[in-house]
Amino acid sequence: MSLQLLGRNAPVRLSIRSKLALCAEDGIEQPSEVAHTLALVIDGAIVMALVTRGASAADVAGRACAAVLPA
Repeated sequence: MSLQLLGRNAPVRLSIRSKLALCAEDGIEQPSEVAHTLALVIDGAIVMALVTRGASAADVAGRACAAVLPA
């Protein structure tokens, strides 16, 4: 499964190992660093959504993840 297939409505419950495998499969340089960054952004968005009781963190996280991933 390519990272490009993970659209806006994709489940975010991918383990760090799954994120690492997807990054490596897509040929991303430094897949471990990118996978950990994605996990941190996603986990942070979940925490912010719980704290603020709002969904805007998901939009910000989506933009942050897009900035981390190569075009």
